[in-house]
Amino acid sequence: MTHIKIRLAAALAFGICAAPVAAQDSSCPREGADAPLALHADWIMKGWERHEGDGKFEFSQKLNRYYDLENTKGVFYDNFAPGSTQLFDNSARYGANWEALQNAARSVRHGLTGGS
Repeated sequence: MTHIKIRLAAALAFGICAAPVAAQDSSCPREGADAPLALHADWIMKGWERHEGDGKFEFSQKLNRYYDLENTKGVFYDNFAPGSTQLFDNSARYGANWEALQNAARSVRHGLTGGS
């Protein structure tokens, strides 16, 4: 009988703990402008894209939705990053690292595969 009580208590505890996780999962939109795939496409195709004739690329204006420039600590790795380092611990420095390259380019084009 004790084993049954332990199993029931464990099942109840698991159910209580699992409920908040399920609630959080449902708060992430699966479709629309705030769904992960749409955000990724916007980040790449609008944030990092540059067309001939575009104005000056300013990371803090163009990509501020995706990078916290007030609380800048984080890990930002990019194997395409220009310069001597590819690992940054500050979002503002990471962004500033790209500005000269972006502004020197006539255009920067990207493409996405997969998803829908």
